[in-house]
Amino acid sequence: MPIDYELDSSGDLDGVLDSVLNDEAFTEFDSLSEVHIRVCFKVKMDGNDELQPNSKPVETKKVPELHALFMDEPVDYIIVVDRHAWEGTSVKYKKGLVHRGLMAINVEVSSSGAVKKSTKRPDFHEFSKTLERFGTYTPELKSVKGVLNNAAKATAARLKRINDVPPDEEI
Repeated sequence: MPIDYELDSSGDLDGVLDSVLNDEAFTEFDSLSEVHIRVCFKVKMDGNDELQPNSKPVETKKVPELHALFMDEPVDYIIVVDRHAWEGTSVKYKKGLVHRGLMAINVEVSSSGAVKKSTKRPDFHEFSKTLERFGTYTPELKSVKGVLNNAAKATAARLKRINDVPPDEEI
């Protein structure tokens, strides 16, 4: 199964990136104003030239300094989106994918003004800010939502039992 990378000729992916980056409500990206970010698709085809899903719907790649020397414009990060995950989905899902990709970018400014750029892992299989903004926007997260709701109900019931038990008894 060959894998290719391609730019978005329709401009949809770039448009969603711009929309998320320029949304004033997304203050979590204020530190990215001096970071150069590009986006592309990862395309995986089977033997019948049918589009196949990749293992990850979105990945954030830091561009090594050596590679950046050979680029026509400055690029610090490339957000790679699975074309299969992108095609035929809602705007909310697309924004969630781009948001997740952007959340992996970490920018730290030292007291001396030196800027350090790195990537970071999700808080919990997903970035909490992406969940806060877009909820359970993937089928995998929807299944986790049920598990977490059940755990919350069980914890609430346990706390109620603890509060209803006199102090000299154990549960």
